Amino acid sequence: MGDHNPTKNPSRASESGSVIWFILLAVVLLAALTVTISRSSDTVEQSGDRERARIVASDMMRYAKGLEQSISQMRHRGIGENEISFENSFLSGYENARCGDTSCLLFDKEGGGQAYREPPTAWLDNAHSAKDHFGTILFTSNPCIPNVGNYGEPGNCAVDVSTLDLLMVIPFIRESICLEINRLVGLGTGGAAPPQDDSAAWDNSVNTARFTGSYSVGNNLASAGGELSGVSVGCFEGDTRPSGGYHFFYTLVARPGG
Repeated sequence: MGDHNPTKNPSRASESGSVIWFILLAVVLLAALTVTISRSSDTVEQSGDRERARIVASDMMRYAKGLEQSISQMRHRGIGENEISFENSFLSGYENARCGDTSCLLFDKEGGGQAYREPPTAWLDNAHSAKDHFGTILFTSNPCIPNVGNYGEPGNCAVDVSTLDLLMVIPFIRESICLEINRLVGLGTGGAAPPQDDSAAWDNSVNTARFTGSYSVGNNLASAGGELSGVSVGCFEGDTRPSGGYHFFYTLVARPGG
């Protein structure tokens, strides 16, 4: 009886060790579950961000398509391409002296019947908020795009203004939206960086860049690798002008023809 020591019971020591093992296993499993949930949440969030960007990209293209169709209808009614006016109540500098009445106003019920839409801030990259045309839609005849309209390759639209096209541009949009635009139109491989313009897409003067009825200044909208050749709608990265940023473009009138 004197040698009995209850503190040295082997079965109790074994039970204590098993409890510690189960606790450690539970901690490991909980940590693994936390990591899995976190990764799943990140994936869902990224998927949601891309879907939102795709919705915006589709909205941009639907709006641009609507403007293109209205311009086409105006031209079929006898409005010349030089008479089209983008005059609106949001921006000055689009008054077209060649437009003599409301029938040639795109943003008038008697003309194109369209409404000018200011790009929502959620579409834009605020890092470029101090730059020209930020937060607006730019309607410009400055650029010509290789193999779009009357401009074949080689060509020089700075010399031959007949190669100039009429474009709608939403400057300085978010990169995620730019990528989705190019995915939707098949420009480049999926997720590839947007092509960069290799020079200036439009004139340095704010008002000269805006279309007011004349095709008189030429800038090539072209990338060094030729990715923009023959592309009438897409998104590119700016180089010298616009300086940096990403820009949605849509050809409203590819000359000759509509």
